[in-house]
Parts: sequence; structure tokens; C-alpha cells
Amino acid sequence: MAQMACLALAMVAVFTARRLAGVQTSAEACTWLFAGAARDFAWGTAAATIARVRRGGEPEHMGMPWATEVINSGVRSAAEFLQIAAEHDETNYRYMRRGFELVAYSSAKAMEKAGYTTFDYVADGVPCRAVCPKRLVPDAKKHLGLAVSSEERNEARTWHERTPHAHQTSEKPLKWLLHFHGGGYVSGTMLASQAVGWHYGEHALDRPSPLNMVVVLPDYALAPEARFPAAVIDAVRAFAWHVAPGRMQASQVVLAGESAGGGLVAATLLALRDGLNTYITNDDINRQGNSLQSNNLANKGAATAKVCPKHVAGVLANAKLPMPAGAIIMSPLLDLRHDALYCAKRANRDVLTAGIVNGAARTYVPLAHVAASNPLASPILSKLHDMPPLMLTAGDAEIFMPHIEDFYAKAKAHNSPDADISFFAYPDKVHSFQLQWESGCEQSRDLYEHAMRFVERVTAM
Repeated sequence: MAQMACLALAMVAVFTARRLAGVQTSAEACTWLFAGAARDFAWGTAAATIARVRRGGEPEHMGMPWATEVINSGVRSAAEFLQIAAEHDETNYRYMRRGFELVAYSSAKAMEKAGYTTFDYVADGVPCRAVCPKRLVPDAKKHLGLAVSSEERNEARTWHERTPHAHQTSEKPLKWLLHFHGGGYVSGTMLASQAVGWHYGEHALDRPSPLNMVVVLPDYALAPEARFPAAVIDAVRAFAWHVAPGRMQASQVVLAGESAGGGLVAATLLALRDGLNTYITNDDINRQGNSLQSNNLANKGAATAKVCPKHVAGVLANAKLPMPAGAIIMSPLLDLRHDALYCAKRANRDVLTAGIVNGAARTYVPLAHVAASNPLASPILSKLHDMPPLMLTAGDAEIFMPHIEDFYAKAKAHNSPDADISFFAYPDKVHSFQLQWESGCEQSRDLYEHAMRFVERVTAM
């Protein structure tokens, strides 16, 4: 035992010396970063546990179980550590993404066993990953104009031969859901969020009238490599590419996103309604020092994928693109103003803090006056008339709740009384609880059922 302790101390000493000397490898930097997050998670859970014991076991917030309160405190502490470390050294954002991708690998094999697969392609310069049942791959690739292998055709043919009444399902048209991941515009990747696509697909099939759905995960550009408005431009480019003539109709496409991805969906709807050039110009892009590079290419050490000014001008001129069939907006980050005030009374219930969000906001939108005036950065500032059907969801323990309620109220007020705009608020649920299905969160499962009914309804119009 003593030998193990000495070995551990020696390894820590070596890691520390290499870190101070600036010669650590990427793996060492990633390990150091997440070891610090694990340490702060432990401290956060310990502090919450001690505080609850001192209260005689009484919860700090009514209705919140002991385990939930303790875990939320740990996650909040770890997230604060990661954000502070990334602001101190922006290369840590890249290590954060890699760490989250490693966690996602655990779901890949389970997804494969369940009959799902993924395939990657590029939509007008935006890397995308499609998640769908294997039997849908030939049809999906046909819509996208991609080559279909003989193995993929055989897989689909075998399914049809072995499945009773297969024609009743296969004859239904494909539904497309473009899901934008969260991460404060600084973290998250299509690989890290592929389990979300799988979960959408499971709920699409597990219903009285199954949906043939393909979930697309655009790998939009992230800060600090690509700052505002890079993410919005990538989102518009990805959507425009998918609904271009010869691919799919906008009436069969639903946008979705959680956290920053939810805010990005809201910003994308504004850009589609009014045209990007209503809100941003090439001068705006140049002032931000935005290279418009794709973050996953940069992460892999590939050549920087810059978009030339001529191409950007073409995207900006793409005004009045069609609207999607609808949008699912989960726990959205709607306010990136540097001095944004979030609900203080929820600050010690949620897994996020104002400091975490403000730090990410400054990284994505460095200019305070832009964050405070441009609705593509802060959709809470926008007018929400002429919106497609919207489904908003949030937990009432999250610090964004007042902003989400305001956004919903504006959407209802700015559209006709019979507009399909709904809001599902779940008691005692924290930010992005929608991703907690694997931990047995019944509210998360319930939410995806509502989402599938929404997709089925709006794509049938």
C-alpha cells in the first residue's frame, strides 16, 4: 500500500514538473484538466453533504432528493473549475472536447448492438454525423446524394426479409432532425452528442406509429477558434444545404438543440426569417477576427478550413430561406450579454452558475456591445413574429428559467393565437436534464415522447 502511494506521489510530481516546464503532451494536459475537475466534484459533493447533515438531513430546497442535491453541487464545482481553467488557457477548451468525446465512446457499442449506425459527410463545409437505424442508411444517403455501399444495401434488404410487415414502416417518408449540441459555444462535438441522436431514434420507433427518422448532428464551429457569428453561419449553411433542391423538403426537417444549441436554433430561425445580412456583415466578421474554421478539423490537427470572403458573402446573400417544419428548443442559452443576470435564487440548485455562462459568453462574443445588441448572439432581444411551430422545454431549477419563460411569452404574443407554440416546464429539474435519460430520469423520457409527437405533427402539415 505504501509503495502504491509513493508511486502515485511520484507520478503527480512528474506531471507537475512537466506542466510547469511547458512540455506536457496533449494526453497529460487532458488528464490534468479532468483530474482537477474530479477533485472539485469531490469537494462540491462533500460540501453539500456536510451542509445537509448540519441541517439535520433537511433538503436545502423542497422536493430535491439528497443524492440530487449532492451531485448537482459536485457538477457545479467541476464545471466552474473547467471554465476558469479554460479562460486562463484557451487550449483547455480543446482538451475539454476530447475528454467529453472519450466519455461518448461508451455509448457507441451499445448503439451498434441496438441496430443503429452513423455516417459522416460535409454539408457546405460543415461536418455532419447522421445517426439512424441501419435499415434507413440507403434511403438517407440517397436523399443526401451520397454513395451507398453493397453492405449497406444488404443490411437493409435483410431487415426487410426478416421483419413482418416491414413494408408498412419502410414506405413512410423520412423525417429529418438537425440537432445542435450544447456546450456554451466552446465545447461539445458531434461525436460527444451521438447518443442524443440514438435516443431520439429509439423514441421515434417505440411508438404506435413509428417514424423513420434520421438525426443529423452538425459539428458547428466553436470558440475560441471561431468566434461569433461563426456558429450561426454554420447552422444556416448546414440547414440550407440539406433543404437544397434534390435533397429534402424543409417541411420534413425539424431543428433541435439543447443549451447553447437551443440558443443557436433560436438564432438560426431569426437568420432564416430575415436573412443573415439583416444582422451581420463581412465587416462584423472581420472585426471579430473570425476565421470561420471548423473546430473538429482544427482539433485533429488538419489544415485550417477557412471560408473565403466571397463564400461568406454568398451565405449572407441567402436571405429568405424556407423555414423548417418546426423547432425543439431545450434549456436554451438565450442571453450572452456579458453582464447578464441569471436567476440568483436558483444558483445553488442548478448545475450552472452565472460565472460559468458569462465566461463562455465572453469567449464566444468578445465584444460586449455586440452581445448586448445583436439578436443572433442574444436571441432574448429579438422579435419572434412569423415563427414556425416551437416546442420549448426547461427545468424549473435552472438559472435560465426566467429568460426561457420570457422567450416563450414573446413567441406566444408575437404570433397568432392558434400558433403551435408549447412550453414544458419540469419541477425540480436542472439545466439540460433532457440528457439524463440513461440515469433513469423519467421526465427526460417523457420529454422525448412529447418531442416525437411534435415531430410527427409538424411534419404532417
